[in-house]
Amino acid sequence: MALTPRDCAVLVSLGHTVTVERSNGQRMITDAEYEQEGFDLVKSESWVDAPQDAIIVGIKELPDSAAPLVHTHIMFGHCYKYQTGWQDLLFRFRSGGGMLLDVEFMVDKLNKRVVHEFSPMAGFCGLGVGLDAWCHKILRPDVKYSSVEPYANETILISKLHAQLKEIAASRLHQPRLPVKVMIIGSRGACGTGAREIAKKIGSEWLELTLWNSQETKAGGPFPEILDQDILVNCVYLPSSGTTRTVAPFVDASLLQTNCGEKQRRLSMIVDVSCDPTSVNNPLPIYHDITYMHNPIFEYSCGKQEPVSVIAIDHLPAVLPRESSERYSSKLYPFLNDLDSADCDVWTRCRNLFHSKVNEALWRSEA
Repeated sequence: MALTPRDCAVLVSLGHTVTVERSNGQRMITDAEYEQEGFDLVKSESWVDAPQDAIIVGIKELPDSAAPLVHTHIMFGHCYKYQTGWQDLLFRFRSGGGMLLDVEFMVDKLNKRVVHEFSPMAGFCGLGVGLDAWCHKILRPDVKYSSVEPYANETILISKLHAQLKEIAASRLHQPRLPVKVMIIGSRGACGTGAREIAKKIGSEWLELTLWNSQETKAGGPFPEILDQDILVNCVYLPSSGTTRTVAPFVDASLLQTNCGEKQRRLSMIVDVSCDPTSVNNPLPIYHDITYMHNPIFEYSCGKQEPVSVIAIDHLPAVLPRESSERYSSKLYPFLNDLDSADCDVWTRCRNLFHSKVNEALWRSEA
């Protein structure tokens, strides 16, 4: 949820009108919690009929449609880096007279993101899910890791991980290979910060971290060092597919197939937090489609050795939905209060970028 009941109430106290849609049953923050703050909820997806001057605040992924978009939407558009369907979405805004204010590109004058709480939570949840799936493979190798269910809070998730790691240690199922070797690439970025946060909470008794950043990857991969890790967590912020900058693969088929010979690799789990499989800069070109909470793992076959499991869920903060929403909402709502302020240059940059991207989409369609 983009805004918590408390922060919605704060906006109302500041003089704004806030309308909350009912949940379709998938929201961790319940309708009742908004009603307790005094909100009369409206029907789900009724935003399409809202007054034209209403600001629609959401997360991402509008319903599939070709209908023109007449409102200003504040969300993650996932279209400024030339993702699949980027032009179609921008043309919907252009034809309807609406506007996209993309939260991913809310930046200050130093070009640093000002609302990026979902990114650390993606890294936090990504390593959490990856370790959970890794433990599952050790403890229950004949049972498919079939789904990821949301957790009520991080304490429950971390307690589950500790319980599984202790079971592995007690049964000596994976000795002497504990602690689990985890490499985080992009460890200083927003997603990497979240991955390091949960790693610290799990503890060095259980995890041995290797932290890589641009210095370690600047020579270009693939990197054989990754094969000596149990879990790889990719947190690199990928450049746009439309730029000249490229990212060489960190792991590719040739590296894994070469290692399918006599040498035994440790690598069995990859979590792609960056999760942009259709990008030409995808540094993990062993997979090409996202995975899902209900089907979280793609198995990359690797000859006679065990496959490499790939987790590529593009909405990882949903693993801890309440905490993710609380962190995100607390940073977003102050900017919503300044939305109409001429002095808020963050929104000015968002508006200018939107118009620039619409013009680029037009130019590319006519070229």
